[in-house]
Amino acid sequence: MSAVTTERRDQRGQTPSPATPRLTTRQYLWRLLRYDPALFIINLILWTLEHAAPLLPGLLAGWFFSALTGNAPWNLGVWTLVALVTAAGVGRAAIFAGGTVTWFAYYFGMQALLRRNMFSWVMRGPGAHRLPDSSGEAMSRFRDDVDEVSRAFENLVDIWGIGLYVVGVFIIMAHINALVTVIVLAPFMAVLLATNLAGGLLARLRRDNREAAGRVTGFIGEIFGAAQAVKVAGAEARVVERFRAVNETRRRAAVRDSTATALVQTVNQGMGGIATGLVLLLVALRVTGTDFTLGDFATFVTYLAGLSWQMSFIGATIARLRQVGVSFDRMSAVMTGAEPEALVKPAAMGLYGSWRREEQPDDRPTRTAEMAAAGALATLEARGLTYIHPTTGRGIARVSLAVKRGQFVVVTGRIGAGKTTLLRALLGLTQAQAGETRWNDARVENPATFFTPPRVAYTSQAPRLFSESLRDNVLLGDSPEAADL
Repeated sequence: MSAVTTERRDQRGQTPSPATPRLTTRQYLWRLLRYDPALFIINLILWTLEHAAPLLPGLLAGWFFSALTGNAPWNLGVWTLVALVTAAGVGRAAIFAGGTVTWFAYYFGMQALLRRNMFSWVMRGPGAHRLPDSSGEAMSRFRDDVDEVSRAFENLVDIWGIGLYVVGVFIIMAHINALVTVIVLAPFMAVLLATNLAGGLLARLRRDNREAAGRVTGFIGEIFGAAQAVKVAGAEARVVERFRAVNETRRRAAVRDSTATALVQTVNQGMGGIATGLVLLLVALRVTGTDFTLGDFATFVTYLAGLSWQMSFIGATIARLRQVGVSFDRMSAVMTGAEPEALVKPAAMGLYGSWRREEQPDDRPTRTAEMAAAGALATLEARGLTYIHPTTGRGIARVSLAVKRGQFVVVTGRIGAGKTTLLRALLGLTQAQAGETRWNDARVENPATFFTPPRVAYTSQAPRLFSESLRDNVLLGDSPEAADL
C-alpha cells in the first residue's frame, strides 16, 4: 500500500513539520525557578551574602593605610581589626559551605527535572518518532543543553550578590571621590553595553556549535549501529573520511564560539588593570578635585582588583542568557507535540533523602484496572488510517481493517508497500495523520499509551536489546510478580 501526499512541501521536497510550541526564554527560566522556590530563595540569600561580603575588606584596607598616615576615620585598635577580619573570614567560609550544599541540591534537581520531562515524553508521548534527529544528537540535548541551562541558573543566583557588591563599591568610591569613580567605571559600563549589543552574534555562534557537536555525536551512533554493513561494503575509509569532515565542521564552530566567549571574558577581566591605571594617572595629574589620601587609594585599588571579575561575570551572564535560549529551543524540539510547559513541568524527583522526603505518586492504573476499563479484546478496527513519510512521500492512505478475537491475520505485500507503517500507525508508534483506531468499537484516543503490555505485545523486525539479561529485557523494569512472567 502506497500513496503520494498532496500536502505542501518545502524546498527540499519534504513535508514541513509543525512548529514546536515553546515559551520565551524568560518564561522557561521563571517556571524553573518555581520548581523549588524555597530552595532557590535559600540559595539566593546565602550567595548574595557570599558575594557582597568583600565590601568589608575594602573598607578595612582603607582604614589600615589611613591609620599609617594618621588620617584614620575610625579609632580602632589592632586587635579590633584582627577580630573583624577573622570574623569576616569565618562567616564567609560558613556561608560558602552552606551555600554549596543547598546549591548542589537545587542544581542537580533542576537537571534531573529537565531530563526526566524530556525522557518521559519520548517514552510516553504519542507516536515513536519523538526525536528530531538521531539518538546520538539527542544525547547532546540531554547532556550539553541541560548543563547550559543549569549554568545559566547559577549565574542568576550569583548575579544578585555581585550586583549588590558593584552598587556598594560605586557608593563607597563615589563618597570618596565622585569624579574619579565615574571615570574609572566608564570602561566597565562600555564593555557591558558592547556585550549586550553582541548578544545576537553570541547566540548564533552557540547554536552553530551545539548543532555541529550534535551531528558528530549522531554520526558516531550511526557508525556503531551500522558497523556490520560498513564492513560488508568495505566502506571503512569513506566512513572515516566522512567522520573527519563532520568533526572538522564541529571544530570550526567550537573555535568560533569559544573565541567569542573568551573575548568577552578577557576584555571584562582586563578592565581592572585599566581602571587602576586610570586612578594612578588621575592622582598624578591632580585632577581629583580634593585630597586623595593613601587610604583612599588603597580602597580604590582593593575594589578595582576584584571589580574586574565582578563586571566580567555580569557581562558573561548577559551573554549566557542570550545563549541559553538556544538550549531551550533544542530541548523543546525533543518534545515535539507536547504542551509548551511540558519541558519545565514540576515533578517529584525523590532526590533529597530522608531529610526532605518526596512521595513518588504512581499515576498509572494497575494492570487489572487497565484491563477492566477497556474490557477484553472482542474487535480491533482501523478506519481510514493514513501516514505519509515526509522524506519519501510514500506510506499508507485511508486503510481500514477489522480483526476479531481469536483470528490469526497476516498482512502481505512487496518491500516498501507499507506493512510496517500500517502496524506502527495502528499501535501509535507513528502518529497517524488521519483515521482512527477502535477497541471493542470504542475510539482509542491515544494509541501509543493504550496499546502497551499487557494489552498488546509487539516485536519489531529489528528488535533493540539492552545489554542486560533476557529476563530484564522482557521485564523492562517491571517486577516479575506484576508481569506474570
